[in-house]
Parts: sequence; C-alpha cells; structure tokens
Amino acid sequence: MKIHVAVDSTSKQVIDIQITQENVHDIKKAKELVENAFRNLEEKGKRIFKVLADKGYDARDFYDFIKRIGAIAGIIPRKNSKTKFNGYRDLVVNRIKEIGINAYKQEIGYSFRNIVEGFFSIFKRRFGEYIVSKKLENIKTEIFLKAMLINRFLTMNNY
Repeated sequence: MKIHVAVDSTSKQVIDIQITQENVHDIKKAKELVENAFRNLEEKGKRIFKVLADKGYDARDFYDFIKRIGAIAGIIPRKNSKTKFNGYRDLVVNRIKEIGINAYKQEIGYSFRNIVEGFFSIFKRRFGEYIVSKKLENIKTEIFLKAMLINRFLTMNNY
C-alpha cells in the first residue's frame, strides 16, 4: 500500500489522505489530494496558498491546476528541464535558471515540504510499518484512523 498525504504546514496536521496500491504514482493522486485539501481547509475558513511537493509531482498540468486554484506551485522540476509551452511550469523553470536552484528553494519555502516527511516519521514511530487489516477497505480505514490519531496527538501538543 502507498499513502499520499496533504499536510497543513502551520498545524502539521493531515488535511487529506489517499491510500492506493504501491504501483500508483504520486502524480495520479495529486489533483484529487489538493482538491480535497482545498475543500477541507475551506470548510475551516482557511485556504491553500502554496503546494509544496517533490519531483514526483513535476507535471505541466499539475502546475497549471495549482495556478487555477490560486496557489503557488512549490515543486522543483526535474534536472535539465526545458521549456516547451508558455505554461506556469515554464515560469518556474526560467526562474530557477535565473536565480539558481538553492535561491529558488529558499524563495518558495521548499524546506517546509519536510513537514510531510515528519508525518511519515511520526506514523512509523508510533504505529510501525505494518498494518493489521487484510481487506483493502479495512486497510484504508486503519491507515485513516491512525492518521487522525496523529492529528489528535498534535492538537494535544504531545509532539
């Protein structure tokens, strides 16, 4: 199983979680994850300002999707990326060429992406890397409940 998460960089809480088979690439769940996170935050009177993600999310249509929802794409394109169209991704590639990758990472706050890695670290330390359930729906429920427990722990300042 593979866990895809959207985490609020302020509260460090999971705002959406998707569980798929291991062979499902991150980009396949990206739009759904961000749409659900957008909706979940909107219900709380918050909004998404920036989407930070690793190179696995480097796709032109995902950049354009992020722009359509009014957020900044904090995704580092793959090395030696070339511009092909006049899309949002091309602006990012050109900006990196202009100021350099390290300056760009600092400019967009890319280090906050590590909050997601922190979630996985907490998840594995508290619950291990194994799941008890056998059926797919039960596996999804188990992982979801564990993620919600982590959210609860975070609100109690135990982390």
